[in-house]
Amino acid sequence: MKSIPPRTYASELTDDEIILFDFLWEGDAAERFLYGEALGVHANTPYSHSIHDDQLCFWLQDLINRNLLCKRTGKKSEEIFSLTQRGFEMWESERLPDWFRYVNDSWCDEIFTVSAVSKQIGLQFIEAYRKCGSLVLPEEEPIYHVEFDVELVRWKVINEVRYWEFPVSLDDFLTTTTNWFEFIENRVWWRVAGEL
Repeated sequence: MKSIPPRTYASELTDDEIILFDFLWEGDAAERFLYGEALGVHANTPYSHSIHDDQLCFWLQDLINRNLLCKRTGKKSEEIFSLTQRGFEMWESERLPDWFRYVNDSWCDEIFTVSAVSKQIGLQFIEAYRKCGSLVLPEEEPIYHVEFDVELVRWKVINEVRYWEFPVSLDDFLTTTTNWFEFIENRVWWRVAGEL
């Protein structure tokens, strides 16, 4: 991903707002991650918004006033921001994400979970993970199940989601070398806005 994903101009959002929403569509973020220089690093994109640091709090408040963002107080009295349903819907209308190609991966309690709408794309993602060496996945069959009417990300209910669960070891993760070129070479899925 070398450039900003295309937009449709279906909403009133500015380019900077869409870039911020590219980071927030899938979850919450503390204000410190939303500054221009920090955002690109944490969103894993080569681009960021152009709002100056000294204007960020005013910009975020304007988005709250327009019912596009909401905020709450998190740990250590840190302000945490997230999209409202309206903000998510505007982001979705601009980026037109293909939810059929969406894949999510997570790790909790030594269980690596892959979730995908498409069984074929989920399996391709798992195979790419194995080939690139990012994580040593066991060769035995994972626990596989399907759930219905799942809120895979906030504000987006998917009719049918497939899950694969693998037992993994943190030691295996820490001792692997990842070939990211191998991982993205045949990528047909997306996980973050920069991959749309």
